[in-house]
Amino acid sequence: MFYHILISTEETDEVYEIDHEDLNYIKENMAKPYLQNKDFQVDGYFIEPSKVKRMIITTTGKASNYLREAKQSQVSPGVLYVYSRKECVFEIDDYKEDITREVFEEIKENITKNEEKTLKKSNDDSADSNEDTTIFLAYSYREDDDEFVSGFKELLENKGYKVIDGKADRLGSISDAIIEKIQISDIAVIVMTKRDKKENGKFTTAAWLLEEKGAAIAFDKDVAMFVEEGIDETDIGGLQGDAQRFHFTRNNFLKVVMNFVKILEVE
Repeated sequence: MFYHILISTEETDEVYEIDHEDLNYIKENMAKPYLQNKDFQVDGYFIEPSKVKRMIITTTGKASNYLREAKQSQVSPGVLYVYSRKECVFEIDDYKEDITREVFEEIKENITKNEEKTLKKSNDDSADSNEDTTIFLAYSYREDDDEFVSGFKELLENKGYKVIDGKADRLGSISDAIIEKIQISDIAVIVMTKRDKKENGKFTTAAWLLEEKGAAIAFDKDVAMFVEEGIDETDIGGLQGDAQRFHFTRNNFLKVVMNFVKILEVE
């Protein structure tokens, strides 16, 4: 089989290459770069993808010279017409098969598969690099808090982090078990949610979260605080060493934690 490609652009007449015996050459050097929006070369011309108006890829059973001679032999005596090799491989249906669509579909499918493999490898590498990092996740274990913090925990675990919390202890105050968990962690993440409304219209947060934050700082851990909008900042300030502080609402919590995870990945 022989393979041929024809390009027309805004700046050039039709340019083409014919009689390739390896379709992969056309795929890798012309069709694929075009689909990836990269410059490519046809018959010595450098082509910008954005200026391509038409691309045709065909296949024939014989080389163009053979087809031209066969077609020329069919010309009636006395008729002055000379067939070109180009005509035989791009225009005469008796000889050529247009395979442009199937070539494009195959290339697009392979590009997608390669992108998925690259993304998976990147995620796997990220998970491998994070698997030795332990995060202590502190939050109020009320049911309504559990619902949205559980998604945060799952996200961190999917990224390869080991996440521990004090949910099993449920003491309502800091304990030796919690202290031990903070000590073995690399990062402490404190999610402070609203509790009781104060006279000034602001809200308190769980007292033990402030204690756990203080313990993490005392143990020289990196600390990230997620503070729900409306909590009185005067209640949670005063301790030095916060690595990060993020404010959130119930509606934008996922977006905020995604930004935090991006920061973790960079660090």
